[in-house]
Amino acid sequence: MSHSVPRLSLAKTRQLIVAGTPTCVEMLRFFQGRGGWVTLPPEISSIRQRLKIENYVLLYDDARKIGACFVLAFMEPQELKTWGEELDAMTQEDQERQLELFASDFEEVGVALDSVFDIFPTEQTRLEARKAFDALSDDEKSAAIRFAQFMWSGFLSAFHNVIAVMVHGEALTTLVAKALTGDDDAFCKAIQIDRQTYTHHPYFRRRIDKAEASVESEFLARVSYRLCTPTARGKIQYPGLWTVLATLDTLGWLDGSLTASQILDICDEAGLHRYENRIEDSIAMNKRIRAYRKMQKNALLSSH
Repeated sequence: MSHSVPRLSLAKTRQLIVAGTPTCVEMLRFFQGRGGWVTLPPEISSIRQRLKIENYVLLYDDARKIGACFVLAFMEPQELKTWGEELDAMTQEDQERQLELFASDFEEVGVALDSVFDIFPTEQTRLEARKAFDALSDDEKSAAIRFAQFMWSGFLSAFHNVIAVMVHGEALTTLVAKALTGDDDAFCKAIQIDRQTYTHHPYFRRRIDKAEASVESEFLARVSYRLCTPTARGKIQYPGLWTVLATLDTLGWLDGSLTASQILDICDEAGLHRYENRIEDSIAMNKRIRAYRKMQKNALLSSH
C-alpha cells in the first residue's frame, strides 16, 4: 500500500480483546493439556474450513495487515484504501477524531462479535443462530459470512502472534517477514508456531520444495525438528493477561500511549481476575508489563 494502514481504534481494540480473550485462554489451556502442542481445537478447525480462510497465513507477511483485516470486516477494500488516503492528508488531531467517529459505529456489532467468537455454543444457541442466519436475505448472508471471514482471519493470525511472542520473543509477523528475506532460522521458528504456514503459505511451500529438490539435509532436519517439537513446553502462568498484553502489542497499543490504569480497565472488561493475575492496581500492572517485556527478551535469547 502506498498509504499507511490506520491503526485499529482503541474502542475497537478493547472490544476485540473483550470478545476474543476468553477464546484465547480456552485455546491456551487446550494446548497445555496436550503437552504444549499448538493444534487448533476441532471446533476452530471446522470454523476455518467452513469459512474457507486457510489463506489467513498471508496476513503474517506484514503486521499492518492484521489490523487492516479487522477494519475490513466493517469496510470494503476500496473504502479502506480511500479512507487511508484521506487519513494521510489529515493532521494527527483530525486523524484521531476521524478514528473515534469510526469507532463509535463499533458498539453496534458487539453482539455480533460475541457470537462470532462463541466456539462452544449450546445446542439452543446453535439452533437460534442457524434460524437467524436462514432468515437473512442473500445479500445479508454474504455480508455476515464476509464479516466472520475477516474477524476469524484476524483472530487466528493475532492469536498465533501471541504464541510466538511467548515462545520466541518475536511476533509471528516478524518471523515471517524475516523468513521472506531468506532467514531460514526464522522460517523454522514460524512453522513451529503455526503449521498452517508450512502447508498454506506460498513462499514456505516453495522453500520446502526447493530444499527437497536440492537435498538440503541440514535445513530439512531443522524443519523436522521444529515440526516435531511441542510449541509451548512450559506452563503459561498468566494466559489471559499475556493474551491482552500481546494483543495490545500486536495492534500497536502497548507503545506507552495507554496508562497502566487504562490497560487495567481493559483487563477488567475482559474478565481477568485481578488477584490471580497479580494486577491488583496500576503499580502491579506496570510490574506485569515489565515482566511481559522481560519474558519477550528471555524467549528471544533462549530461542537462538
